[in-house]
Amino acid sequence: MSEPEPTENVEDHGGLIYTFYSYKGGVGRSMALANVGTLLALGGRKVLLIDWDLEAPGLEAFFHKKSRVKLKNSVESTPGIVDLLEARASSKTLDWRNCILKASLDGAELDIISAGQRTGSYRSRVQAIDWGVLYDEFQIGNYLEELRDQMKAEYDLILIDSRTGITDIGDICTVLMPDHLVMLFVSNRQNIEGCIRVIDRAREARAKLPVDRAKLLVVPVACRDESGSEYEEATRWRKRFATGFKPLLSEWLPREVDAEHYFNKLYIPYIPIWSFGERLPVVESPRELRDPKTIGASYLSLSQLLAEQLDWYAVFGGESSQELKSTQIELTRTRVEYEALKSSNAALTRRSVISWTAMGVVGLGIAGGLLWSGIGVRPVADGPGELTGSIRWSKVADSPISSGRFAPDGSFIGTSSGDGTVRLWDAANGDELMAIKGKGDWATSIAFSPDGKRLATGSDADTARIWEADDGSELLRLDGHKGKVNSIAFSPNGLLLATGSDDDLARIWDASSGAELLRLEGHSGSVLSVAFSADGKRLATGSNDDTSRIWDVSSGAVLLTLTGHDDWVTSVAFTLDGSRLASGSDDRTARIWDSASGDGLLELVGHKTAVSSVAFSPDGTRLATGGADGVVLLWSPTTGNLDWSLTPEQTDIIGAISSAVFSPTGRSLLVTSTDGTVMIVDLSRAAGTA
Repeated sequence: MSEPEPTENVEDHGGLIYTFYSYKGGVGRSMALANVGTLLALGGRKVLLIDWDLEAPGLEAFFHKKSRVKLKNSVESTPGIVDLLEARASSKTLDWRNCILKASLDGAELDIISAGQRTGSYRSRVQAIDWGVLYDEFQIGNYLEELRDQMKAEYDLILIDSRTGITDIGDICTVLMPDHLVMLFVSNRQNIEGCIRVIDRAREARAKLPVDRAKLLVVPVACRDESGSEYEEATRWRKRFATGFKPLLSEWLPREVDAEHYFNKLYIPYIPIWSFGERLPVVESPRELRDPKTIGASYLSLSQLLAEQLDWYAVFGGESSQELKSTQIELTRTRVEYEALKSSNAALTRRSVISWTAMGVVGLGIAGGLLWSGIGVRPVADGPGELTGSIRWSKVADSPISSGRFAPDGSFIGTSSGDGTVRLWDAANGDELMAIKGKGDWATSIAFSPDGKRLATGSDADTARIWEADDGSELLRLDGHKGKVNSIAFSPNGLLLATGSDDDLARIWDASSGAELLRLEGHSGSVLSVAFSADGKRLATGSNDDTSRIWDVSSGAVLLTLTGHDDWVTSVAFTLDGSRLASGSDDRTARIWDSASGDGLLELVGHKTAVSSVAFSPDGTRLATGGADGVVLLWSPTTGNLDWSLTPEQTDIIGAISSAVFSPTGRSLLVTSTDGTVMIVDLSRAAGTA
């Protein structure tokens, strides 16, 4: 294929900004961005990488202490995004060029702007960012637009590492900043549907911006592909990908290239050896670039596609055709359109102030996302019957904590984490008692047997395992699910184990032999949570089909389907007497149901974002809810009154709450977060209360 005319070359008009986005974590987004950026730099492009994942920073770690990479300056002494925002809020001047970390690799250079200078106060600084004030009083929208134009003028390609989920930071990365989106996902409905919703939301919000933008094109990339070992299953999922993303691909892919062929060509395989640590296989093992089945080769294909401005045939070959030419013309038209719009934007920017408050804040949902106020929470220990809380201890692990549970006697706790490690901690002082190294898979959930002698874990490798709690030896591996195992629970007598998975199924297993006893079919989406009733006769499930269900454990029959939530049901829990069921949802509410009739009893509104955890106290007098806003709330499950709150200002938590569960006595809470935090909070009545 011939080189494009100079007037069509992106370098003549300024660089392109690609945001790398994933709806969920554990996809390999940051690793893909780091390796793609490295290849672009090695190919002679001037490249800037930006870490906009302020709550879970660390993009620069991929370039730290590598044998063939030298990172100049340090993140501890060099400012970054948070520092730029702080400077803006204090009316100070900080040139973004002074925030650059330079990575030298094989004669090439790569520029990086980190999430922020990593000092001991970094967490509190992130929490202190008030997006509403930044937009209302400091015209942060105008400022980001200026940065965008300046960076595009100096670089060929700018790659942005975005926060996962639907957040204020995510809106900046998916709506304000990019020319195009690289959307990374894995083989489950949560990822696919979540990505498509975010794209629709971004385009809708982008249309409301007070500045014009060219059309937001999307490059969907399937990650953690295992077609080498599970060919039939991978083929089935690629058909699903093609169906879901076909409308988006048709906007730039040559017409004769169908969506299924696209996903057969462009994907990132799962190679276990590269899942340990922050790795750069394109530098560490350059021979991989010549082997099409390797992860390095997949990064090379993606980097070429981005460098060639989404020109499919420039990367994957093919005979010349009129369709190819028309696609080139369309891409050229898009770039020319951008330049015309850029001139128009410059004129708009010269006006007094662009109304980012009216259009940006409201249109992007920024007004409420990080402002934990107006929630109706009374101060801690304010009023009769109030609780007080004190943090007994707090630790920060090296990887996101996906789940945490107390052992039945309350003497120790267990946590599962994103690096596949299961840890046991002394509940009294937080000392680590044991670390059970997984098989390189994401450990998604954890549960103790009633006698505390065994623990069970789920993983994103479609398996569950049962371990000996004393020495960490593996007792059983449970295979059968065709998707990530999201949740796991022992029955009260310890004879059964329940699992919920991305394959839309819950399963019940013999906890001694590992035999599958029941397959619970009925949900039309991933099963995100499972919980036994105290008598062991019923199992509750929550799903991303927005429903909860209660099943008969002996027959597998559906007893009740609970509807009312407007989004995914992420967590379910029974009271000890089994009379009520709590559910938490991405619709920002928790609900309490009569578990016999299915009647809705209470709707609890308090979290500003998704409710990710629900748990009753042993005596049933409190319900704990944890949210993606980093907040833990305690409610009265009979009146719906909010009795107590634990906020990020008190805990320094900057991630989502993954667990907020009571100790066996009910006098303590175990709180875990996706930022790696593990803490125990002791609860007591306020002075002068009953």
